[in-house]
Amino acid sequence: LLLRVKDMLDTTHRPAVVPTASIKEVIMEISEKRLGVTAVLEDNKVIGIITDGDIRRTMESREKDFFNLKAEDLMSIHPKLIYDTDKLISASNIMSQHKINSLLVCHG
Repeated sequence: LLLRVKDMLDTTHRPAVVPTASIKEVIMEISEKRLGVTAVLEDNKVIGIITDGDIRRTMESREKDFFNLKAEDLMSIHPKLIYDTDKLISASNIMSQHKINSLLVCHG
């Protein structure tokens, strides 16, 4: 109950792309970091998130132009965030409430 998010944080795998990254770059980043998600950063600030589910859904809905897309075309602009100083139980509650598997962690 006393653990904080930073106590469980893996800082070696921090997937991130820029908004203009190609879909291939996005897929490579998600695959290399093996977390199923990547943050989209602009000037070192989080502006979005892309999950492997986002990629699959976009591939189905935009099949014809899929490989011409950029990260900014499929990112979710309101990612769920948590601070590394928050309690781990808070992260669990947020993920349960929103039915998600990952949160972006900010330093607080």
